[in-house]
Amino acid sequence: MKKSPACLAILTAACVFGQIPEAARFDAASVKPSGRDTKGSGVRFLPGGRVEARNASLMAILVQAYDVTELRIAGAPEWVSDAKTARFDIEAAAPAGNTETPRLRLMLQALLAERFQLQVHRETRSVPVYALLPDKNGPHLKPVADVDKVRGTPAFDSNMYGGHVDGTDARMPDFVRVLERWLDRPVLDKTGFADAFSVTLSWAPGPENTRNALPFAPNPDDPQPSIFTAVQDQLGLRLNAERDPLEVIVIDRVERPSPN
Repeated sequence: MKKSPACLAILTAACVFGQIPEAARFDAASVKPSGRDTKGSGVRFLPGGRVEARNASLMAILVQAYDVTELRIAGAPEWVSDAKTARFDIEAAAPAGNTETPRLRLMLQALLAERFQLQVHRETRSVPVYALLPDKNGPHLKPVADVDKVRGTPAFDSNMYGGHVDGTDARMPDFVRVLERWLDRPVLDKTGFADAFSVTLSWAPGPENTRNALPFAPNPDDPQPSIFTAVQDQLGLRLNAERDPLEVIVIDRVERPSPN
């Protein structure tokens, strides 16, 4: 049975404040440290109501559980982001009928509360951000011609890598999340642009990208522009450094996982 938005909101609040309602639990779940020789890394929501993490830092798992970038998570001990010595494997299966990603995220939050003793709260802080704004001549984004045809297609499917992004049926919240992965500050959408659009953006990774494990070293002779210039010239938008209120998820308590 599908849960209403109100039900999901209640479960979200319960998970945030450390309570774990039975309805938010997986049927079965395994959490264990990754093997030394494990290759690859990632967190996936799979068909049939399954969640899988492979060789992932707890920060990478938190990012998926709360559907935010790591820039919006505060108070984490160093080991939470340590992808070299603190990596974990998770295999979890939801009860039948629980296949929607928002619900699986709630179950993953509850699992982290149980196995990692995770306690968090949401808090609005004044922090350095990049405000995404229309340039002086306005955005020149490409509206999606046939929204019904592409609806349901992942906005940024498989064409996102260092220095280049391709997306179809993109919305601003999705695009902001992508930009944050390549910047050193959170990004706030102040474009006022609500339509679906396609986007292609190319830039030369620079110092603002150093928190990411790039697949190649930045090339100082790369003819591509910086991400700031690319956003302005290619999309008619600009990234303006500001200080603004931002809701963040604050970690109050977290411990290494208990045994299965």
